[in-house]
Amino acid sequence: MARDTVRRAIGHLAELGLVRTVPGKGTYVRATTRTQVTPEPGMRIITRPATKGEQDELELDAGAWVLVIERPNGELDVLPGDGAEIRVE
Repeated sequence: MARDTVRRAIGHLAELGLVRTVPGKGTYVRATTRTQVTPEPGMRIITRPATKGEQDELELDAGAWVLVIERPNGELDVLPGDGAEIRVE
């Protein structure tokens, strides 16, 4: 297989969010688990681009978005945007 073909395949997988490439280290398969969030009264849920620190901590690519959950007691949860699901029952 030609290197160009492999690079294009990895690029396509990255676009789909299935792999993450760390310059100088390699390409890694991303976890596919989903976190379900059920809104509670007083809860605030927003999306925004991940900070550099969040990208490093959550192993996100540059430009990735996060879901920020602020609970009424002030607790914050930051989840990868592509790995979270809001469920309203």
